[in-house]
Amino acid sequence: MANDTTLARVDEIMTRDVITVSADESMHDTIRVMVSKGIRHLPVLKHGTLVAVISDRDLRVMVTDIVDDQARMDYLRRTPVMDHATHPVNTTTADTPITDAAKTFVEQRIGCLPVVDANDHLVGIITQTDLLKWMASMAGTYR
Repeated sequence: MANDTTLARVDEIMTRDVITVSADESMHDTIRVMVSKGIRHLPVLKHGTLVAVISDRDLRVMVTDIVDDQARMDYLRRTPVMDHATHPVNTTTADTPITDAAKTFVEQRIGCLPVVDANDHLVGIITQTDLLKWMASMAGTYR
């Protein structure tokens, strides 16, 4: 990592092996992926291109009005992820300074930034946790 925080770039702290879901996936299967993998932010792809992000925040408000368990399961199985995913998506690039990405997190009140290349293909993801770990490492309290 660069010692000067103004030179540190997103590609130094982003996750490169990103788990994704297809835009036509059901909410039921999407939730299963998020829970089994411990993921709070899941990029949604259509034909290999990033089109949305589904987050744990999106899930919290999704089915609060459905009290019947069977009705809830039916809804989750028939509803595509795109019905609840956030789009358009705030993104960043690998060469963006980490400090600029942090500013975007604060200004947009978001928990992740998918990292895309010039063709909008997903190459990584940076989360608030990644930023906090980086900040702690700069302070010498995290390795």
